[in-house]
Parts: sequence; structure tokens; C-alpha cells
Amino acid sequence: MHDAAGLTTHYVANFTDLSGVKDAETRADWLSHFDSMTGLPNRTLLQDRTRQALSMVQRAQQPLTLMLVSIDHFGAINETLGHQTGDQVLIEVARRLTRSVREQDTVSRLGGKEFVMVLPGTDGAGAAHLAGELQTELAQPCTLQAQEVRVTVSIGIACYPQDGHDFDALLKAVELAMRRAQTEGHNQFQFYSAEMYQKVLERESMTQALRQAMALEQLHLVYQPQVDLQSGQVCGLEALLRWTHPQFGAVSPAQFIPMAEQAGLIVGMGEWVLRRACGDIRRWLDHGMAVPTVSVNVSPLQFRNNDLLAQVRAALDDTQVAPGLLYIEVTEGALMDDVPRNEAMLRELKKLGTKLSLDDFGTGYSSLSYLKRFPFDQIKIDQSFVRDITSNVSDQMLVKVIVSMAHGFGMRVIAEGVETEAQCEIMRNSLCEEIQGYFFSRPISFQDIEALFLQHRQLPEHLLRLQRPQPTLLVVDDEPGILAALKRLFRRDGYAILTANSGDEGLAVLARQRVDIIISDQRMPGMTGVDFLRSAKKLYPETIRIVLSGYTELQSVTAAINEGAVYRFLTKPWDDQALREQIREALQHRQVVEENRQLEMQVHNTNRELMAANRQLQDLLQQFRPGGVARPTQS
Repeated sequence: MHDAAGLTTHYVANFTDLSGVKDAETRADWLSHFDSMTGLPNRTLLQDRTRQALSMVQRAQQPLTLMLVSIDHFGAINETLGHQTGDQVLIEVARRLTRSVREQDTVSRLGGKEFVMVLPGTDGAGAAHLAGELQTELAQPCTLQAQEVRVTVSIGIACYPQDGHDFDALLKAVELAMRRAQTEGHNQFQFYSAEMYQKVLERESMTQALRQAMALEQLHLVYQPQVDLQSGQVCGLEALLRWTHPQFGAVSPAQFIPMAEQAGLIVGMGEWVLRRACGDIRRWLDHGMAVPTVSVNVSPLQFRNNDLLAQVRAALDDTQVAPGLLYIEVTEGALMDDVPRNEAMLRELKKLGTKLSLDDFGTGYSSLSYLKRFPFDQIKIDQSFVRDITSNVSDQMLVKVIVSMAHGFGMRVIAEGVETEAQCEIMRNSLCEEIQGYFFSRPISFQDIEALFLQHRQLPEHLLRLQRPQPTLLVVDDEPGILAALKRLFRRDGYAILTANSGDEGLAVLARQRVDIIISDQRMPGMTGVDFLRSAKKLYPETIRIVLSGYTELQSVTAAINEGAVYRFLTKPWDDQALREQIREALQHRQVVEENRQLEMQVHNTNRELMAANRQLQDLLQQFRPGGVARPTQS
């Protein structure tokens, strides 16, 4: 400022603090190159550092390795422990990766649950060694949010120069390798190979063909019969999708269903299956057939689609099929992500009049409280419990628990994957209502289903519940002469006679066929009679087990009798009449046990039916609760 004489007297200044702007610019610049959560380089900086490292190793003629580390089942961590814990897992994994590498290496977060490591000067052998160390290091438990968390990782490895010469090529290669590690079962590492790229090309070609399959009528349905274990008759059909391509041939559903899910085709494909199945029901009805229920699988993606209810209603209305003929099958995994919404969807489907089946039970995430909430009519036991059930006591116990639990909720039980008579019998004795599998029929065409009904084909009578089949004896002895003599002796009494030369062979027979009484020698090569009968007791406790031996090894036999593995000890040589009488007494004991079992089964069936009726009544009453509107069921 100046005075009257023009002299400067004082100054006025205006100051602006730019430190905040500078800090924001610095922060923005940092965020453009680093991940905000872990502090690791992001994709942009990763790309820059990889190019620098490639330039360096090219000049020095050295190798370079790119490694992609993906946390297995990270979504489940977020869902079960919360996103805050999930964020802490990412930070801890980043910390462990960083401390496992050299100063010249780069660890970056690619995004989500994936991290990329750039390792200049490291060849394939060094990468494999490091990958093993990383798996061990990352598998160590850590405590986050007062909870112990363990993680595993799938690792893909790509090497310069053989797998690519630039960042984009190496990143694509390492992603393919990591995907292979995941498909091979997770918690492992895989190197990239040219074969992987070829498979990607084949998959892309097949995906494109799948997009055209419905329009070109390459898709079709087959039906696998479901059989009632009380009547022996076909009581249901499961609609199964098949794809036959002129170039690829018959493509496995295990291959094209996941492909359809990834390509966004599964919802449209599911609607096609629903409409075609209802159309087939209509055609069977028009041909005068007594059509059983038909089950249609709904994929998790289709179940989450809000149009599902309208699709089911339209398929039924357009074909004039009664809703009660349609079972909607849903897997456990489809139900757990949004329980209130899923419960509402299932109840709306029930209001339409359709029936509901819980598929693959025992393989997913079911909670008993959820099972009680969901209005299922039927539970389907997964074939993984059935496959080894003739030799696995744990599977037998699990099946009985599942059946008992389902019946407590008023639900029927069907076992899938039943391939042998012995499996069928175990399911019958476990009180399953139905079976499905190759033992009765493979999946067959629309026309073959008609032929099946015209033939009135059903299960053999001796496999039915509440039936008294022909008594069956299994004679086990390593002497052919003894087997022949006993076979002649017991044939007079009308028994079905099975024979085996050893304990192992006897167990194999038991795995295939139903047996009432086992008569075994004691001294046999490979396995003694007592050991064989102990195994038989564990796997087939309903059998009557007898030792017939010329050797009196009292200590081992007495112990076996005391523990219930052996019902009676008889000696050789035998008196024909006395032996026949002993077997008749044993059979009478077996029949008393069987009669008690059948009586228990009848009581069990009655209780299940009462529970089912009570469940239906509760569902009906829920429609009339305040705030709810009763809707008529379609017919």
C-alpha cells in the first residue's frame, strides 16, 4: 500500500495452503500404482515392473518366472466369517508372500483373491521349490477377529521364454495354469503347458457349439426311473439333459453343464428342459399312460433367477399338466446364499402345487434348522454315500441317520446311484422309500419309457419292503468237497445256496446279494472264519453267522461268540439231521428279527406319513396368517 506521497507504507498478502492438494495428488498417484488394502503393487505397476524385469533378463540371458497365487474357497471365508475377516486374510497372505521372496522380486495384488509374483532369474525348478514353500507357509493357521483361520492356495506358474515373451502372454499362461490347479482339486501348483492353451481353444469352440445346440435340436432328454421299495413299481422319473454333437459326439453333462453356467446359457437351457419335460408328460398322458412324477433339476443360477416361478407356471399351463406331477429338484448349495429369499421361492413353488426335492443331500452345507424351514417333500441321498456302502460301515450309519432325520420332518427319501442288489437291500433295510440307479435301469429315451410301462417291469419281490424272500445261505469253505456236500444237504430244505472259497470271496458275495445265514469254516487261507464273520457282522449285522469247523480253537471262537460276531459254533464232521435242525433254528431266529424289523418299518412309515400331513397343514396355515393371502392351488 502507498501513502499520499507515493511511498510504500505496508503490504497486504493472500496466502493459500496447498499442502492438502499436494497430499491428495500424492495419494491419488500412489493409489494408481498400489493396492489400497494390502499396499502391494497393483496391476498397472505389476505390468511396468514385469516389462522392466523382462528387459533385464533378456539382456542377461536369464530366465524369469511369473507365479499366480489364488486363495482357495475365499468366497466361503467371506460368507461364513464376514468380509472384515476376509480383508484381514488378504492382508495376512500379502504379508507372508512378501516375506517369502527376495528383494528384487515383485509381489502384487492382481485383484480379488489373486496375487502375482515376478521372479527374475528364477527357473522352473526354483519356482517349483518356492511354490511348495509358499503352500506350507500359507497353510499355517492365523488368528483373525478372534478366530483361527486356515487357507490353502492354488498356484499357476509360467516361465520366460518358453511360455511367453511379454507381460500379456505370460499373464495369460499363468492364469491358465492356475485354473488347471483349481480344477485338479485346489491346494496345488501347476506349470503352464501348450496343451492347456489347446484345451482353451477346444473349450471356446465347444462353448460356441453349445450356444447353437438348442436351435439345432442337438439337445434331448432321457429319463431314469425311480422305484418304490414297497411296491417295486416305477414311481417317478428324473429328466436328464443330454447333448449329441455331430463333431464332438455325445458330450458328458459333467462337461457341458459347467460350460453352460460359465457362458450364461444355463438359465435358458433350464427353461428348455422344464418345458420339454412337461411336454413329454403331456404326450404320455395323451397316450393313455399312468404317468408318475417327473423330476427336473434346477441349477443354482436358475433357482436364483427371479423368473423361475413364472417359467414353471407357464410350462405347466401351456401343457395342461397337473402341478403335482412335477418335482423341482434343488441342490443344497443353491439354498445357502440368501435363505429368506430362497425359502419364499420354495413356498411359492409349493403354492403352485409342484413337489420339491432336495438333491445331493449330504454333500453341501445343510443346517438342520434350514432343513426344517424349507418345505421339501423329498430328500435325495447323494450317490457318494451309496457307492461304497456295502463295504463302509460309516456310510451305512450316515444313511440311517439321514433317513431318520428326513422322516422326522415328514419327508420321503430316495437313494441315487444304486447299482447292485446288495446296495438296494441296504437302502431297503435303512427304510428308504425309493431307489434310482443302474441296478434297475440306466437313463432311457422317451420311447423306451413307454415300453417300460407297457412291460410293467418292477423290482424282484425278494427286495421289497414288508416281504419274506426265499431264505438264502452262504457257505464259505476252502475245500470244494465240503462245499459240494453242504450244498446237497441244504438244497432239500428249499434254501437258495451261495458258496465261496475264502473270506474275501465271501465278502464279495455279500456285497452283491442278500444273505440270511452264513456258515463258515475257521481255518482258511488269508482270513480265518472268525475274522471273516467279524467283518460280516460290521457290514451286514442282520445276518446269522455260524462257524462250522473241525478245529476247536476255543479262545478265538469264544471271544467271537461273546462279542456277537458268531451266533453258534458247530463241529466237523457233522450229523446231517442235526445240522439241518440247527440251521432251521437259526433261520427261525432270523425270521423273528425280520418280523420285528418289518413291524418297526410299518410304524416308521405311519409316523412319517403323520409328520408329512402335519407339515402340509402347517404350510397351509401359514398362507392364512395375518399379512398373508391364501392362494388357490392349480389343478
